[in-house]
Amino acid sequence: MQRFGTTPVVTTIRKLKEIQYSGNFEEVVERFSSVLAEGEEPPEETPKELFLSRFPYDMVKRVLKHEFASWVEIWEQMLAERALVANRAATWYEYTTEKFRREVEGRDELIRQGWLLNSKQGKRQTHVKGWNSDRTMQQTNERGT
Repeated sequence: MQRFGTTPVVTTIRKLKEIQYSGNFEEVVERFSSVLAEGEEPPEETPKELFLSRFPYDMVKRVLKHEFASWVEIWEQMLAERALVANRAATWYEYTTEKFRREVEGRDELIRQGWLLNSKQGKRQTHVKGWNSDRTMQQTNERGT
């Protein structure tokens, strides 16, 4: 049993998927109600007075129109929420990859200037480049001796 809104609708998803939209909204609702009117055997926990096939056709049509519209609204809202989550994830991915790219470029620049060691360079390397390399070399030599 599927629930669309507040009215229980006894049907299968397979039968609902067979409904093709090829007309106006009223035709879709009529097809939807005819699928429901074909009916399946009701589950025992559902009272017989809740079955749509026992109601007058106009009442069924009105209820189904409301329930179908609310179901479509709920489905559209779910899709919008999924799109929002996907957009947030894509934005976060773009932000983090851009930030990572900028950090890598900044690190490359520092390596080129000699402020950071490249991973391929040994720890004992004494060649230091940069605008104050002489002062840095003196401080390194003073600490070492």
